Amino acid sequence: MPSERQRQGLNNYITLFNQLEQGIDCLPDCVAPTISFSDPFVELQGRDALAEYLVHFATKVSEPRFEQVYSGWDGDVCLLRWNFSGGLKTPADWCFAGVSELHFDQQGRVTKHVDHWDSGRYFYRRLPLIGWLIRWVESRLHK
Repeated sequence: MPSERQRQGLNNYITLFNQLEQGIDCLPDCVAPTISFSDPFVELQGRDALAEYLVHFATKVSEPRFEQVYSGWDGDVCLLRWNFSGGLKTPADWCFAGVSELHFDQQGRVTKHVDHWDSGRYFYRRLPLIGWLIRWVESRLHK
């Protein structure tokens, strides 16, 4: 069962991601210095690397929003189901669902964050050249 600090840490972490355009000043309160972060695009180690990635993300995606759908805890680990929406400079709005595996320390800070979502379907498939190739391969597989 998570501690009250860990539950509050989850709320703070979700708030951080929903307010990226306003800055990441609260990052030291939300994540451990040695955080491990991975999503379909990157694997990062350390708070500074994550800070750089989040700042970059905020410059590329307008109005990012993570809606919490469900969270389940097993000890210090939270599985968080979410829906994401935001605007890309190109090719337009972006919406998809995913799951994050979040590990917390006793202070309520995230020590490990692993995102699971279908980047092929929700990102690469939408790109002009690569998207065409992916759709062509999919059409061949479905015949």
